[in-house]
Amino acid sequence: MLCYPATDALLDGVRDALAPLGLYAGASLTDRLLTVRFLSDDNLICQRVMRDVWQFLRPHLTGKSPVLPRIWLT
Repeated sequence: MLCYPATDALLDGVRDALAPLGLYAGASLTDRLLTVRFLSDDNLICQRVMRDVWQFLRPHLTGKSPVLPRIWLT
């Protein structure tokens, strides 16, 4: 997942959310580009983690509430 523009505060928030996953997930910030990585052989875990990160980031990046897109519910 890529997000721009991002800040150190967003990076810290994403890293906190990913912390329970240990070495299977990570985030980095380069020139205000936030990169979120996740490795799993379970698609449902991947969807849950990325959804949680997206719900954290959306209000900060767009000012909108983190309502899931309808396409994600199909």
